Amino acid sequence: MIDFESLLEFEESLGQSLNRSHKLILLALEAKIDQVREDDRNFHDDVDPALSCCSEAQPSVEELAESYDVREDEFARCNTCGQSLARAADAEAEAEAPAPASCCKMAMDKNKLASWSSLDKSYWASFMDNPSRTINTLPNYTELSCLRQGIPNCLRSFVWRKLFLLNSTKIPTSIQLVYQNFQHSYSVEVATQIKKDLSRTFPAVEFFKEARTIEDLSTILNVYANYDAELGYCQGLLFLVGVLYHHLQRNCELTFYALTNIMAIESELHDVFTPTMMSTISNQWANEFASIFKQVDTEFYTHLSSIADMSTFLFQWWLSFMSSHVPDLSIISRIMDFCLLQGWKVGIFKISLGLLVSNRPILMSLVEGDEEVVYQHMLNESKWGTVMGNLEGFFGELLFSWQDDLFIDFQRIESMSSSTSTSDTYPYASHAHPYTLQSLKSLPLFNLKSPTAPGRLRSNTTSTGATNQSQSSLFSFKTSSNGKYAESIYSNTSEDSLETKSFTDFLKLPTFAKKNHNSNEKSSGKMEDDLWAENKSLRLENDELKMMLGKAFALLNAPAGENEMEIALLKGEILQVISEE
Repeated sequence: MIDFESLLEFEESLGQSLNRSHKLILLALEAKIDQVREDDRNFHDDVDPALSCCSEAQPSVEELAESYDVREDEFARCNTCGQSLARAADAEAEAEAPAPASCCKMAMDKNKLASWSSLDKSYWASFMDNPSRTINTLPNYTELSCLRQGIPNCLRSFVWRKLFLLNSTKIPTSIQLVYQNFQHSYSVEVATQIKKDLSRTFPAVEFFKEARTIEDLSTILNVYANYDAELGYCQGLLFLVGVLYHHLQRNCELTFYALTNIMAIESELHDVFTPTMMSTISNQWANEFASIFKQVDTEFYTHLSSIADMSTFLFQWWLSFMSSHVPDLSIISRIMDFCLLQGWKVGIFKISLGLLVSNRPILMSLVEGDEEVVYQHMLNESKWGTVMGNLEGFFGELLFSWQDDLFIDFQRIESMSSSTSTSDTYPYASHAHPYTLQSLKSLPLFNLKSPTAPGRLRSNTTSTGATNQSQSSLFSFKTSSNGKYAESIYSNTSEDSLETKSFTDFLKLPTFAKKNHNSNEKSSGKMEDDLWAENKSLRLENDELKMMLGKAFALLNAPAGENEMEIALLKGEILQVISEE
C-alpha cells in the first residue's frame, strides 16, 4: 500500500529545505519519455508475433529485497571504508571469522527492509509502479533517495530497468528485431578487437572473467558495431556496457536497448565516440566545461589552465564514462545512477567538476613545470583519494552545490526557441536517431525477414586468415585513411594494431589543430590549408543540414495542424540553404 499523502507532505518539506528547481532531472525524464514513445511508434504492425515479449510479473519491493544476495554483487562496497560487502557478508556468516566493521554492517543493513522507514517503502513502491509519475511528483525525494543517499543495492537492477523502460514491461519489438538480425555479419577485425578488450576493461572483477559474461558482452558490442555503422566500436563503450550488463542481470537484449537508448537520447554523447565527429564535439565539450569551471572558481581555473592542458585528462575521463582508474566499484555504480537521472553529459560534467574541486588543495600547490605531476595524479586512482570515505558527501552535497542553470545552455535555448519544439531546446533533449530500424528497412542490403539475405554483405577471411576487403560488412567500423585515430580510444582494426595495449594507450587522443608548415613546404602547406578550410566548411554545412533534418523529423511526427509557425520558419531556413549559390 502506497501512502501518497505522506509522500507528498514529505516532498513539500524537502522542497522547502533543499530549495532546488530540479530542471535537470525533469528534463532528462522528458527526454526518456520522448524516446520511449519514439520506440513504441516503430514497427507497431507487421511484425512476427513470436518476437513480442509477454508482460512480466512485476516483483514487489519486499520480494526484491529478500531475493538480493550481496555475496553475488561485486559492485557492492562500503561507502565509508570501501571494503567489499560480499566479503563482509561472508565474515558475518562464519562464526570464527572476525566480525565485519560497523560501517560495513550499516551498509549491509541498508539492503534490509527492517532498516527502512515506512516512507522509504512507499517511495520505492511508487517508483516501481510508475517511475515517470514518481519522478515528476516527487523530484526532491527522488534526488534524496536515488542520488544523495544512493539507490539501494538490492533495488538497483530493477530501478535501472525502470529508468530505461519507464512504465513499459517489455523491450521494444524493434530492438529485439535489431538484436536478432544484426548477429549475422560481424566484422572480423572488430570482433577480434572486442575479444582482446574484454579481458582488460575490468581485469580485477571476477564477474567479467566468466565465459558467459565474455560471450554475451562480445555479442552485444558486435551487434551494436553493426547497428551503428557511424560509431562502430571503441573500447570506452565497454565501461558502460559492462556495468549495464551486470546491473541488468545479464539480460542481453535489455543491455543492448539501454545502450541504444542512451545514444539516441544524447546525440552529443554519441558523437563524442564517433570518429568523424569526435574532434568537433570533444573540443566543444572542453570549451563548455571550461566556461562552467571558470564561473564556479575563477582563481582555480586560471591557475590550473596555466600549468596544464586540462583536456589531457578530461577527454580520458569522458571517454571512459568516468569509470577508468577508480579504486572502488561502488563509485562506478553511483556515477551511473547519477548520469541516468541527470543526463549523461550533465552527469559527466558535474562529476568532472566535483573531482577537480575535491583536488583543489593539491592542484593549487603545483606550479608551472609540474604539468606531468598534474597528469599523473588526475589519471590515477589517487584523484579519488579525497572522495573515498565520504561518497554521500561527494554525490549528495558537492555535486548539488551548483544550480542546475549552470549546466543548461540558455544561449542555445534562446536562439532555437523560435523554431524548435520544447524537446529540442535542451542540450540533451531527444533527437531523431539515424539508426532506427525504420530507416534500415529502406536499405536494399537489409532484409528484415531474412537474416541471411544474399544482399547482406559479410566479413570473410581467406584461407590465410587475411580479411577479404572486397566483402567487408556494410556495418563494419571504418578508420580514417590517414590513420589519425590509430592511437586514440578507437580501436585500430588493422592487422598491425592488434597487439595488446594498456587502456592508457587507447586513450591517447589525436591532435585536432591545423598543422604548421615549414617555409620549404609552402606549396603543399597551402594545399593542406585549402583542404582543411574546405573540410571545415563542409562539416559546418553538414551539421546545419543535420540540425534542420532533425527539426523536420520531429515536426513530421507532430499531430496535423500543430506547429504551423515552426514549420513555416523551418521552410524558410531550408529555402535559404538550397537557394544559396
